[in-house]
Amino acid sequence: MNSEQNTLSSEIQEKKSQQLITLDKISTELEKGIPLTKICKDKSMPSLSTVYKWMREDDKIYNTVMKARRIGAFTLLDEINEELANPKSNQEMMYWREKLTHVRWMVSKLISDIFGEKSKQEIKQDNTITIRWGGQVKKTINVDAQDVE
Repeated sequence: MNSEQNTLSSEIQEKKSQQLITLDKISTELEKGIPLTKICKDKSMPSLSTVYKWMREDDKIYNTVMKARRIGAFTLLDEINEELANPKSNQEMMYWREKLTHVRWMVSKLISDIFGEKSKQEIKQDNTITIRWGGQVKKTINVDAQDVE
């Protein structure tokens, strides 16, 4: 029985080791700006649903993938800056302008703390007004400002 446990334990460790190696490869590709969907189409990589499952089950994996995506967004910005520095035909400029617009939008979502739009601050406060004419309150009626004409 002890031998079976050791075999099972070593199989689990091997599987976890392979997962970490695969995750490192995925992170490297994401950092290059390659989309996860494209990475997972490679036969040597796990499916997209498998990677998402790993991310759901393990916060450390989720954080690793998201960090790699953020770095990949910077890579895409760098690549576009390089391309825009070179003279282009009108047709090529239209393509790069569209790509730049898309990347800027994506970066504003992935790296919102640096490139995001100004954030709205929502203020929550108690808007209850109590009107009393002496004595104890017998009934309270809550009325939203939207209901008052």
